[in-house]
Amino acid sequence: MEAVQASSPPPSIIVSYHTSPSPDVWGRIQADLHRQLPLKTLHWKPKNRPLRLIPSLPIAFQAFDPAKPPSPSSTPFVYLLFVACDDHEAYKTIIKQEIRTWLDSVQASHSEWLIVHVSTAPKLNPSTAGIFRTKTGVLDKLKADFNPQKMERCIQLSYMSTMDSIVQASMQDSSTQWTELITRLKQSVLLVFEFRINEMEESLRMMVSKRSRHGWDFQAFFIQKAQLANQFEMMNLFEDSLIQYDELDAAFSQSLSDCPQMWHDKIYGKSSSRYSRLALNTDPSQEYLKVVGAGQMSIFDLRIFIFSKQISLLGQLGRLDEAVKRASVFISTFAAFLRSHEHTWPANYIESWVYCACNELVEWCEKRITPGNKDIATLDSLRCCAQLLELAHSQLDRIGIQAGHLPPIHPFNMSLSHAPEVSSEQSRPNSSPSVTSPANLIDSLKDPKTFEKVYLDLARRTINLYQSTGRRRSALKLHCKTAAFEQTQARQESAHRLYSHLPAHYVDDKWTTIESSLLDRCASLQKELGLSREWLLSTLALVRSGVTYEPGKWSQDVMLRSSTPSQPDQAGPYDQSTLASKLMQDIKEQSLKLEKDFAAIGFPIFSIMLNSTIGRLSKTAERSVVEAKITNLLPCPIQVEAVRMKFTGKKSETLWFTAGASRLVPGQTVIDLFCATPVAETLVLDVSQIRISRILFQYYHRPQGSQNEKGLDQEVLEIVSFPKDLLGLEIQLELPPDIRVGEARKCLLRLFSGRNHLSQAAISISSDSEIKFEFNNSTLCDHLDNQVKLVSDCENKVIVEGIQPKSTVCLLVPFHTSVDESHVEVNISVDYRLREDPSIKRTFRKASKLKITQPIEVKIREIFRPNWVFTKFTLSTHRGCPLRIAGVSLELDEETVASDSLLSISPACTKMPSLVILPSQTSDHIFKVAAATTTTPSSTAHSNFSEVIASSRLKLIVKYRPIITEITECLRTKLMVGLDEDQRQTVSFLVEQVRDIMTHEERYDEQFYSTYLYDHVLHTRILEERVDWSLVCERVEKDQAKKRQLVDRICTVLKDSSPVICPPNLPWQSITHPFTLSRSVILATIDFQRASGEEGQVGQVGRPVPIDLLISTSFNWATPSPGRPPVGLVYEIAESSDQWLIGGRKRGMFIARDDGIEKINLVLVPLRPGYLNVPRVTIKLTETNADRSIRPTMPVTSGSTIAATAVPNLCAEQGIGSKQDILIQSSYSNALHHFLVVPSAATSKFIVPSIRPNPALKDQT
Repeated sequence: MEAVQASSPPPSIIVSYHTSPSPDVWGRIQADLHRQLPLKTLHWKPKNRPLRLIPSLPIAFQAFDPAKPPSPSSTPFVYLLFVACDDHEAYKTIIKQEIRTWLDSVQASHSEWLIVHVSTAPKLNPSTAGIFRTKTGVLDKLKADFNPQKMERCIQLSYMSTMDSIVQASMQDSSTQWTELITRLKQSVLLVFEFRINEMEESLRMMVSKRSRHGWDFQAFFIQKAQLANQFEMMNLFEDSLIQYDELDAAFSQSLSDCPQMWHDKIYGKSSSRYSRLALNTDPSQEYLKVVGAGQMSIFDLRIFIFSKQISLLGQLGRLDEAVKRASVFISTFAAFLRSHEHTWPANYIESWVYCACNELVEWCEKRITPGNKDIATLDSLRCCAQLLELAHSQLDRIGIQAGHLPPIHPFNMSLSHAPEVSSEQSRPNSSPSVTSPANLIDSLKDPKTFEKVYLDLARRTINLYQSTGRRRSALKLHCKTAAFEQTQARQESAHRLYSHLPAHYVDDKWTTIESSLLDRCASLQKELGLSREWLLSTLALVRSGVTYEPGKWSQDVMLRSSTPSQPDQAGPYDQSTLASKLMQDIKEQSLKLEKDFAAIGFPIFSIMLNSTIGRLSKTAERSVVEAKITNLLPCPIQVEAVRMKFTGKKSETLWFTAGASRLVPGQTVIDLFCATPVAETLVLDVSQIRISRILFQYYHRPQGSQNEKGLDQEVLEIVSFPKDLLGLEIQLELPPDIRVGEARKCLLRLFSGRNHLSQAAISISSDSEIKFEFNNSTLCDHLDNQVKLVSDCENKVIVEGIQPKSTVCLLVPFHTSVDESHVEVNISVDYRLREDPSIKRTFRKASKLKITQPIEVKIREIFRPNWVFTKFTLSTHRGCPLRIAGVSLELDEETVASDSLLSISPACTKMPSLVILPSQTSDHIFKVAAATTTTPSSTAHSNFSEVIASSRLKLIVKYRPIITEITECLRTKLMVGLDEDQRQTVSFLVEQVRDIMTHEERYDEQFYSTYLYDHVLHTRILEERVDWSLVCERVEKDQAKKRQLVDRICTVLKDSSPVICPPNLPWQSITHPFTLSRSVILATIDFQRASGEEGQVGQVGRPVPIDLLISTSFNWATPSPGRPPVGLVYEIAESSDQWLIGGRKRGMFIARDDGIEKINLVLVPLRPGYLNVPRVTIKLTETNADRSIRPTMPVTSGSTIAATAVPNLCAEQGIGSKQDILIQSSYSNALHHFLVVPSAATSKFIVPSIRPNPALKDQT
C-alpha cells in the first residue's frame, strides 16, 4: 500500500445520528455535544480478562442514511435520534411514525440506540409547574412508547428556540444536561463492544478448533483475527490489539511451515506493487482485508501488513525502542526471505526495498522522539535507528557495486554473501514486469553524482546518530567506509585525513586485524602522497599491530589476504617472513630521513631481559659484562646497530652497558653488553634500548611515575650482581696514621692501581653531610716511584698521573666540617684512563664512611710552683673503640728545640709498658717542666723565666693502635694458613670487610674484646653473629656453590679456639697535641706563724693565740707587660665556728707584687681540744665599682692541693694586661702542721672585736 505523508489517526468509534422532524436540531446542539468529547474514563470488565481502563475514547459522528447501509467494518456502535417536538398532536401524527421507521432500520445491525428529546419549552419552577403543565409531556409519551423493559433509552435535553446554548433553568440542571447522555453513550458503546468481541472470539475459537482439518480456510481466520484486533484498536486498547497481531503473525508463520504448498505461488501478488513500502503513516487495514477477502493475498502483502500494524500499535503505546528493535529483526529476516527467491524480483529490488523500509522506519521513529530526551529507552531507540541507517547504507554498497560506482572490494563488499553477478539483466529473464522498485530508487541512483551525494549524506547521518548515542565503534566503521569511498574517487588527501585518526581507536580494544588493515591503507596513501614521516609512523604501527596476543607470535595475515584499495589487482607476493623483512627495511630507510632519533617506547616486537643475575668481569680488558636475552617476534632476522642497558646503583648513580652491531634471529638471542666502569655491587635494570638506524626501541623495566605506582615490596626488579675485582682499582679513605691536632684536619686517600697502568686519575669526593674537602691544598705523600705526579689542584677534584701497576698512591686531603657525628658518609669517584687505551674514560665509584672523630681525647691539668710545674695528661678513648697505648711523651716542638729552650722535661715514669685503654677507663701521665740550671742572677733569672715560658712550645705525642686492628690481623693470619696467592687476596679483602663492620659498631662489646685481651683467643660466636659471612663472601664469589665452600672454610677456622698472637711488625699510629704552658698565673703562698714573743705549738681551749697570716705572691708564671697597673687581691678567712673564734681582719685587700709578702695580724681562740687545722683562706681578684669601692670577683680556693681558677679581667686597670685572663693558684706552706689544743681547767670569757670594713682602694695611678 502506498504510504501517505501525513500520519492518519487510528479508527474511531462511529455513532450515527438522525433528527426529527427538522435537521436544524443537529446544527444547534452539535457544537455543545463535541465539547463533551472524547469520552473519558471508561471501565470495561470482560469475562476472561482483567479490568481494562480506557482513559479516553474519541467518537466520530456520522449522519444516518438509510439508502446506504454501512459495511461490516464501519457499522456504528450507537444510533442517536434527536427529536425536537413539544406538540402532542405533531408527535402523534408525524413523529411517532418516523421513530418507528428509524427503529426498524437500526435494530437489524445489532447496535445500541438512544432517543434524545430536545425540548425548546422553558422549564418551570415547581411552585408554578402545576398551572402550565399539561397532562403528560412528549418525553413521557416517548418513554411509554419506545422504552423497553429495564432499559432507559429516552433522554431529554432542554434548548430555547432562540438560543444556541442549553437553557440554564437551574444550577442543578446545568450539571446534568449532558451527563445523562454521555453516561448512556458510554454504556451503549461498551455493550456493543463487548457483544462484538464475544462474537468474534467465539467465531475464532470455532476456526481454531478446525485448524487441523484438511482444507482449513486460513483466509477467513486471517480476516476475523484482523477485525478483532481492529476492534481493540478502535477502543484504544492497543495492548490487546498488539497481542492479536502477534498471535496472527505466529499463526501465519506456522501456516507457512505446515502448509508450504498453499503459499507456493503466492510470494508476490498482482497488486503487491502498490504496497511495496511499509504503511506506518496510515491505517491499511481495510485495503489489505479487501485484498485478502478477494483471494489475492500473498506472503509479501501479509508480512508487510502485520508488521506495519505491530509497529503502529507499539508507537501508540510509546514503546519506540521495542518497535525499532522489532523493525531491525523484521527487515533482516524478511530481506533474507526475499533473497531466497531472488530471481522473482527485478534488479536491486531487495536492496531498494530494504533501503526505503529502513529510512521510513527511522523517519517514523524520529517524529515520535522528543528532542533532547536522554533516557535509556530513547537512547536504545536511537541506537536501533542508527543500525537501520547502517543497514540502508549497506544496501547502497550493493547497489553501487552493481551500478559500477564502487569496486567489489573491502569494505564495500562486506554485505555481499557471494561475488556480484556481472549482468543483473541477463540473470533475471523471467522477472515479473509488474514488480517495480520503491519510489524508482534505482533510476535515481544510476547517476554517479546522485549516488555519491546520497551515499555520503547517509553515512554522515548514521555517524552523527551513532556518536550521539555513544556507539563509537560503529561510527568508526562508517568513517572507514567513507574514507575508502574517498579513495575510490581519487581524493587521496581527503581519504588520508579520514584514515589517519582511525587506527588509534582500535589499539586499546586489541582489534589488531582492523587496526592492521587501516594502517596498511594509511601507509599506502602516505607513500603515494610523499609523507615520509607519517609513512614511517604508520609502518611502525603496522609492525606493532602484527603482534598477536598469543605468546611469541607475529602475523599479518590481513595484509597477505587482501591488497590495497589503490591497487586492487595486485596480489601480495609476500609470505610472513618476506613481509616482515620488507616492513623493517622500509622503517630503516625512512628513519634515515629524520633529523633526530625517534624513541619507540615499549615496542612489542622485541623483548629484552637479563639472561643471568650474575655479572662478570672481563679477563682481557678493564670492563664489566652482563648477558642480555633478546626475543625477536618477527619471523625474519633483524640487524640492529646497538643494544644498550641502563642500570641504577644503590646511590642512584647510572651505568650504561652497550653492545655493538648484532643480528637478532627469530626467537631468542643472547648477547654480551659491556661497561668500561668496573662494578662491584648490585645494580637494578632501569631502561634498555635497541637501535635500528635512528629508531630507538626503548623498554622500561621499572614502573615510571604515578601512573604505575607500586610499593617497594610489590615491585618486581631485574637485578644483576658483580663480584669484587681483587686485581682492579681500589680506593680507601681514612684518617692519617699520624694526626696532628691544632693543624688543618686531613684525611688519607689511598689509591691502589691494581693490574693496570693508569695514565691519569681524577679523584673527587662528595657527601650529603656538611663536610668540604680542599683538593687544591692536597699533597702527595712520599712515594718511591718518582713518576707519580700531582698535576692539578682544582677545588673539586685532584688529578694524579703516571701510576704504575700494583702500586699505591697516598694523598693527604685537608677538610673541614661541623658535623657532630663520628662518621660521615662520602661518595668517592675516580675518572681514570689506562695507558693501553687512553681514549676511553672509565669511572670507579665507591661509597664509604669516613671516621672524623679523634681516637683519643686528652685532658690537661697544670700544677704550678715558682720554678717548675707539674702537667697531668688524662687520656681516654672513643666509645666502642679500645686502644693499646705504646707510649706517651711530652717534647719540645721543632721550633723550640732549634732555639735552645731553657726548659727541662722529665716524665714521672721513664719506662712505660704498653697498656690498654677501654671506653670505661682513663690513663694519667704526669710530666715535670722546670727551668734549666743557670748561673744568671736572681733578678735577671726572674725576667728571663717569663721569656722562656713564652718562647717554649711543647707537644704531647701518643702512640697507639686500635685493638680491632690486632684482632683483624690475627684473623687474617689464621685464615691465610695453607692458601695460594689468589686465595690470599680474597681473604685479605674479606678481613678488611670484617674490620669495617666491627669498626663502625658504636656499641662497645666487652665480651668480644675481653676474650682477646685476656684469653688471647677470638670470640667465634660474636664474629658469626655480627658478620654475615654469606653476604660478605658474596661480594667476591657469586657462584653459590663456591661461596658456600668459602663460608664453610671460614666457619671451620673460626671454630678453632687456639690462642692467637698479634704480629710484632704491626705498625703503630700517633696523635700529636700542641701544648703551651700558661703565662697568666699568679702564685700565692699562705703561711700561718705564731706572733713574735709566742712560744710553742700547744694552745688551751679559750685562751687567745696571736697568729701572723703571711701571703707571699710571685709573678714567675705571669708574662710582664710594660706599664701594667697593679693587681689588687682580696683575702677572706672562712668561718670555722666549731674550731676557732677568729679575731682581727677576716677580709682585706692588698696589692700583689712580685716576691711581695702581705702580713695580717690575727687572734685565734680555740673552741675545742685536739689537733686543729688552721682556718681556710680564699684569695680572689678585686673589681672596682664606679664609686671606687672594692668588690670581690669570683672566689679562688686555696688549700693543701692546687686550685686553679680562670678569672677574666673585668677591669682593665686592675689586670695584668687588657683582654687577658688571670689564673690564681694558692698553696699553704705549713698546711700539714696542726695546732695542739689542750682542755681548759676553768671557764673563760672573752670579747671578739668587730671587723672593720675594707678600706677603699686609693687611686694608684
